[in-house]
Amino acid sequence: MAQDLTKFYEIVKENGDLRTMMHAQRWTRATLQTLGINLPKAAKKAMARSLPDELSGYLTDVWWMLPVRDPNIDATDFSARVARRAGNTDPRYAKLVAEAVFGAVKGTIANDVANQVRDGLSPDLRKMWESPSN
Repeated sequence: MAQDLTKFYEIVKENGDLRTMMHAQRWTRATLQTLGINLPKAAKKAMARSLPDELSGYLTDVWWMLPVRDPNIDATDFSARVARRAGNTDPRYAKLVAEAVFGAVKGTIANDVANQVRDGLSPDLRKMWESPSN
């Protein structure tokens, strides 16, 4: 970790019911990479500028064979993609962890950026972004 993101990863670990900080980092990377594919350019750029370098890199430095944004992606498909990127297969668990990552990210970025991200998400992902559990 280039910057001290210990507090960030502790929040993800605790709220995502993860065992270690390494798990929190892996799930954060998987969530932000998947989110980066599904955000409009302007929201992705604003969010990337607001995040610490390591997290910004996860959001913007993602490989995807066909990087086509799905503006209507549902939470189940998003969670399944996050799970696969994290090396897991349970989309229900991935949804819990993704919501924990979203909550930690919202605590890191400005409200106007969080609102821009929210407005760029599909209706189903918007519910995850705004989930009270994060």
